[in-house]
Amino acid sequence: MKRKPRASAAIESLLAGVTAARPIEAFVIDQRGLARILDWHCQDLHEQRRRLAGTPAEADTVREAKYWAEVLSWIKGQYAGELIVTRRQA
Repeated sequence: MKRKPRASAAIESLLAGVTAARPIEAFVIDQRGLARILDWHCQDLHEQRRRLAGTPAEADTVREAKYWAEVLSWIKGQYAGELIVTRRQA
């Protein structure tokens, strides 16, 4: 059995001497499933906003609903079956 090289020679030369400080942590998510969960959450937030209308908590609920609606819109705009989520170092 012939072994396949891990990467092309060009990539190996670019990565020569480069080591990651920490391993990358990521997971793959089904795009449609995540969109469905976020859609349910957005519907719940809009219902909560209606219940809290006229109270101080309404502004926070509106802000949260707008944020998650934007996230949902972005996810729906990604034409892929799966999304990869990684942790960003601050």
